[in-house]
Amino acid sequence: MNGRPGERAAAPGRDHAATMGPYASEDKLLNQIIKLVSGCVSFLGGFLVVWGAVSLGLAIREQQGGAQIASAISTIAGGAIIIAASVYFGMLDTSWLPA
Repeated sequence: MNGRPGERAAAPGRDHAATMGPYASEDKLLNQIIKLVSGCVSFLGGFLVVWGAVSLGLAIREQQGGAQIASAISTIAGGAIIIAASVYFGMLDTSWLPA
C-alpha cells in the first residue's frame, strides 16, 4: 500500500484526471449553468401561467369584459411560450466544446 495511512489506492482504469481531458470540468459547469437557467426560466413561465389563470378567473367572476379576459389569456399564452423556450434551452447541445 503506497501513500499515507488510510488512503485508498485508485482502482485500475479509474484514473479520472487522466481520462476526462482538460475541458471536462468546463463541460460539466456549462451543463449545470444551462440546467439552472432553464429551471429558473421554467419557474417564471409557470408563475405567469398561474397568474394568468387567477386573473382570468377573477375577470370572469367580476364580469369585467373582454379587455381583462384578453389580458389574462395573453398572460397564460406568454407563460406557456416561456416554458417551451426554457425546455428548448435545456436541450441545447454542448458537444461543440473542444474535447
